[in-house]
Amino acid sequence: RSAVFNSDKCFIKQRRIAFFGNVYSENGISPDPDMVKDIKKMPSPQDKEDLQRFLGLLTDMGSFIPNLSQKSASLRELLKKETPYDWSEDHQRVSDMLKDAISEHSSMAYFDTTTSVTLEVDASLKGLGAALLQNGCPVAFASKTLTPTQANCSNIEREMLALVHGIERFHAYLYGRHFYINTDHKPLEMICKKPIITAPQDCSA
Repeated sequence: RSAVFNSDKCFIKQRRIAFFGNVYSENGISPDPDMVKDIKKMPSPQDKEDLQRFLGLLTDMGSFIPNLSQKSASLRELLKKETPYDWSEDHQRVSDMLKDAISEHSSMAYFDTTTSVTLEVDASLKGLGAALLQNGCPVAFASKTLTPTQANCSNIEREMLALVHGIERFHAYLYGRHFYINTDHKPLEMICKKPIITAPQDCSA
């Protein structure tokens, strides 16, 4: 079937274009500044519904915020049913920090299939973090909250979980390619050499 386009609604050969909350330009991908301004102007959440809305907007921009899950852990604790909603100065500080984080890493490089890839991973008691890098520039960030079972795993097991999470999250970029892994946990080399049959099964839940 042939396609018909309305010339009045088409923009061709643009150097910069906003699309679904992102701005695409020759310099890379960045969050829409209008959306960033709206988030920065948001007042402090008055209840769990407001907080859920705020965290939802941040999640939409998660690829621009490194370690989002870890950084927002104290805010997400307020969303639990058994936790009374009590907005404190510490919560406000975390909220302000997250708003600032959007602009701190406001530009992502386009993925280049001809350039080497580095997967940088890290883990803490609060969550897992991963970054996809090319030539030292971030292509995307990813993070994940730990389940109670995963949080009880040993440090080396959590670091391995971060590595697995990063590989799974960026599968489309990494599959079929040689890539570098950057981690601050040297013992990971030892656990990677263990037979799969000896690996613990309870930390994947």
